Amino acid sequence: MLPKSVADRLQLGLEVPAEHFDIATIYFSDIVGFTDISANRSPMEIVELLNALYILFDDTIDQFNVYKVETIGDAYMVVSGVPETFEHHAAEICTMALKLLQQVHYFQVPHSPELKLTLRIGVNTGPCVAGVVGTKMPRYCLFGDTVNTASRMETTGKALKIHISEATKLEIERTKGVNEFCVSSRGSVVVKGKGAMRTYWLEGFGKSSVSRNVNNTYNDGSSSRPPMNDECSEEVSDDDDQDDSFHDDIEDEEGVAYAKSMKTVKGRLSQVDKFGIIY
Repeated sequence: MLPKSVADRLQLGLEVPAEHFDIATIYFSDIVGFTDISANRSPMEIVELLNALYILFDDTIDQFNVYKVETIGDAYMVVSGVPETFEHHAAEICTMALKLLQQVHYFQVPHSPELKLTLRIGVNTGPCVAGVVGTKMPRYCLFGDTVNTASRMETTGKALKIHISEATKLEIERTKGVNEFCVSSRGSVVVKGKGAMRTYWLEGFGKSSVSRNVNNTYNDGSSSRPPMNDECSEEVSDDDDQDDSFHDDIEDEEGVAYAKSMKTVKGRLSQVDKFGIIY
């Protein structure tokens, strides 16, 4: 997987030197309990599950100014602000994360429609270095502490939660204002390699926000809007024993949108061969 601008240079035989980016926002997610899910299903069923889920995700992130870096097993990594700089990278990733979390709510697992998948999502903002690694199968990779911290935000998060760093919170406030998103404080969290960090939960859209439609423009009242939590306050700390209620506010219209998108997914899955390759 290579960005178009990078692929074009490689096809022309030009070098693509590593590049430093002053600021970008990175997203990581994985499927909670994926090891147990895999243990109870055949390899072919796991391939079909991941294909269906990632086709849905790929179609969703096409609505945003982001770049999909890679998938490894059930892990999904996305960045905004790389390789093309973008001022609203943090807001873009946060909006995308809310949308993906919403999509998972309606996702039906092939062969196991009764199974409900849950995502754990982590987001961080900061500087990074990006470049092409390898020549046989070149990959566009991200490096730096920002990447590691984004991964830690995911691993120290909770199911059905979007765990963001203070750097991400400050960036969305700087570029979009304090009322664009609904953010609550998680408090201090011990992060491996970082020590104690103040982190936050991204709960939904704030009262002043507008949502995205499929044409990547903003419209109030769009059916693609992730939920807005009117009662969210930045000063409210999270209780780890509290039941998550993220999906309670999702509008029924989202199920219609999801059903339409799944028609595309099922059509493409019908083209999966015995090795799990989509043609």
